[in-house]
Amino acid sequence: MEATVPRRFALPAPWLAASLLLGTICWAGIAALTAGLISVQPPEAGFDLDLLLQAGRRVAEGLSPYDPASLVTPLQARDLFYSYPPVVAQLLSVTAGLSTAAMLLLWGVGSVGGLILVTEALRRRLAPATSVLAGLAPVLAVAPLVFPFSVALMFGNLDAWFPLVYGLLLLAALGGGRPARVAAGVGLAAAIVAKLHPASLVVWLAVRGRHHRAMWGVLAATVISGAALVLVSLAIGGAAPWADYLTVVRAEAGAIILTPVNVGPAPQIALLLGASEATARVLGVAVAVAGLALTVWAAERSRDVVTSLALAAVASLVMLPITWYHYPLALMPFAIAAYFRAAPDQAVTVRSLLGAAVLASLLAILAPVAVWLAVALVVAAVMRTEPREVRAPHAPMVASAGAA
Repeated sequence: MEATVPRRFALPAPWLAASLLLGTICWAGIAALTAGLISVQPPEAGFDLDLLLQAGRRVAEGLSPYDPASLVTPLQARDLFYSYPPVVAQLLSVTAGLSTAAMLLLWGVGSVGGLILVTEALRRRLAPATSVLAGLAPVLAVAPLVFPFSVALMFGNLDAWFPLVYGLLLLAALGGGRPARVAAGVGLAAAIVAKLHPASLVVWLAVRGRHHRAMWGVLAATVISGAALVLVSLAIGGAAPWADYLTVVRAEAGAIILTPVNVGPAPQIALLLGASEATARVLGVAVAVAGLALTVWAAERSRDVVTSLALAAVASLVMLPITWYHYPLALMPFAIAAYFRAAPDQAVTVRSLLGAAVLASLLAILAPVAVWLAVALVVAAVMRTEPREVRAPHAPMVASAGAA
């Protein structure tokens, strides 16, 4: 089992009350804002989810999930069209009778429920002496202030489920049993099939498995689950939707990525230098290669599994030419892990780093690229809380309980 030091931290009654009050106010504000935005015509909330639902309705009618207009080039990176693999629309075809507003509510409840599940599981793993309320209240109070997360909830992004997906993977890496490993593999497979860029985490699992063999169990569950999703999709719709998907991918490959709302390192560097679209694409290849290198290095060299996976998670966000400002919400489970495992002498520093990360994420309202400052602060908090026996200079790699 990867080394962890269970913590207990007390949350004084006034702070607990303040957390509950803050959470109530923030969540009520998010709910009211979302209701207002989705009630106008055309709706200004839930439009990403609506694209998925429209594709699902087309599948329910026996049509291709893809709008013919999405096959027209050239495209802008920010153009709105269904571009996911057909299996996403096929699964959502069962919700064809629901309105976008109703589905957005269910989407939000499920996403927040996933965050709660991960938070509680991390509390049990890293701070079991802490009460459930003291563990959940601060996290739920701050969550709506994490701009990428609140935006994902209001727009209905698939990424709203990523705290659950990346959290399940983190829990498996921290020494979860077979059910945890299977759940992590199923979640990661679904994320890869839907969004593609988390596929770099397969590399992390393969390399980390050399030292922590339980990760090979997660890898196996990921491969099997991914193959099952594709086979189910083929059984439902045949090969034609996948042929359409390849056409969409080719159209997407020609999309213009040089735009300020694309916060990927390559387009942001190109914009800073005043460079061309072609330069941004070349830089994108270099960034993807660097991301894979970081993934391998983190899996092989980093002694602390939370730091190792956090670095791999960051790398997974930049594997494609387009990175939206809500992608970094995948780092939320790592922020929660840092919060729970901070030693008493680390608590002030760690909470300051995490608080600064929340503020940096709010800056993304004005400057989307500010989310990378939030990411850096979360990674700094994670590294600050590395167990001392793991950080010791010449300490041996801690073996996993799943290692044979």
